[in-house]
Amino acid sequence: FKDKKNLYFRLSRYQDPKILNSFRVWTEPVDPNPMGLLKRLKKLIGKIESAATNEHGDVDYIAARDDENYITFEEAVCELQGVALDKMDEKTRLAFGINLYNLMIKYAFIKVGIATSNWNRGQFFTTIKFNVGGVILSFNDLENGILRANGRPPYAFKTQFDDKDPRIKLALEKVDCRIHFALNCGAKSCPPVKNFTADAIDEELRIVAQAFAEQEENVTIDEKNNLLRLTMILSWFQADFVDSAEKLPAKILTFLRGSKKDKLQKMIDSGKSISVKYNTYDWSTNASRFVTFAASKLKPNELDPVTAIFGCSPNSLLGHAKT
Repeated sequence: FKDKKNLYFRLSRYQDPKILNSFRVWTEPVDPNPMGLLKRLKKLIGKIESAATNEHGDVDYIAARDDENYITFEEAVCELQGVALDKMDEKTRLAFGINLYNLMIKYAFIKVGIATSNWNRGQFFTTIKFNVGGVILSFNDLENGILRANGRPPYAFKTQFDDKDPRIKLALEKVDCRIHFALNCGAKSCPPVKNFTADAIDEELRIVAQAFAEQEENVTIDEKNNLLRLTMILSWFQADFVDSAEKLPAKILTFLRGSKKDKLQKMIDSGKSISVKYNTYDWSTNASRFVTFAASKLKPNELDPVTAIFGCSPNSLLGHAKT
């Protein structure tokens, strides 16, 4: 448009580079069912991801960003700006938090890329944020601050939220250790993504915990050497499960069934000391193509004219022209 002095202006979308769902400021009515909202968003991003997935199950995250539905998701996910976490009961906040974490990981992989080093991975989980009801959260804030009842992150010396942080009121009263069998950060060693509901969250966590523990790469019982090999998750978050490593075998037993449970029970009953070792975590992803995440690349409102006008990238437009 132009003003009285015949100067032309172009309206550009509002975006904070470090806040994923800042495509626009949400001013429309908000779905009163936050779980339903997440379900809709999950379905939409699933459609985008599916279109970019090859026959081997690998995802082209660069192509996903050029998908015609991506800009629709970018706008739709801004509705989370109106969701009030402090109005949720404990079970709803638990289920919502897990689903939100898993959804935003997928979104981040498409929008800002995938971290490929330990340093960048740390930056990814602390720098990338999202707006939920006006509360700005990083992945670490959501996992350690809220879902882990304001626990201390691995290798950290203090809890996620300090006493003066207003977000501390959102922390769950008590951590359910089984969240670690539900949260998926995109790595191959993570548990698979499932949908969780407020009404059945306890049973759903029981099922995913059992399924995760049945996998040999997560729990291996070596009777001959009286050895228990576990996923590194149990080392990083041991405090959520037990107060000492000696109690881990008995705790793991509660997640097992069948012959695997019988083997571990036999080892425990023998009275011999059980050695616990941890498997190397596989941080690789299911990506066939992706942008490498770097916090230094996050710049405000960088938008090429084609994307600003047509709502999709030049590559996407070329793809449509060919068809």
